[in-house]
Amino acid sequence: MPKALELHICTIATHKDLGLDLLLESCQNQGISLDILGIGLPFRSMRDKLIHLQEYLKSIPDEDIVLFVDAFDVVFLNTSDAILNTFFSMNAPFVIAVERYCFPYQELAVHYPQGPTSFNYINSGTFIGYVHFLKEILTECMAFVGDDDQGVLTRHYFKYPQKYFFDSRCELFLPLAGIAENELTIDQKNHTVYCKETATTP
Repeated sequence: MPKALELHICTIATHKDLGLDLLLESCQNQGISLDILGIGLPFRSMRDKLIHLQEYLKSIPDEDIVLFVDAFDVVFLNTSDAILNTFFSMNAPFVIAVERYCFPYQELAVHYPQGPTSFNYINSGTFIGYVHFLKEILTECMAFVGDDDQGVLTRHYFKYPQKYFFDSRCELFLPLAGIAENELTIDQKNHTVYCKETATTP
């Protein structure tokens, strides 16, 4: 029988931090195995995230799936199986978070197509995709100059927009920048966050 594809979840952190502790606690709560890349290595720039991830992908089968999350400002609210099922339902090889702010190139905001929600601009803090597709994107990204991973991915998007599926309805990811508390319903008992605008629980 052919080998079943696997979901690999990783983050990049050169040092320990309270944010990383919270991420690891949420992984434990959801039964998630997290690979931490870069511990003990020097921090040079945010672009290092793309370089570490590119190296990480070399050891993973092309047909598998990798979820990348930022180390210091992300928590998991569901299991890896639930995440994988949502990704499959999107029918896309690569899905990236989008937020309300256009950073670091605010002048490019007018060039983004208007999506179905206020979540419209690339947020490189969380994304998921098939390994072969991520390898292709990261190889192309290496041709772009810049020290900010979000800036590099933004410029890559404008050259290859057909390769991006935005999680505009926050089915997987919920970037909190620019969101007021009254826009969310937080259920501490069930560990869910409901986004009123998108009517989803990312």
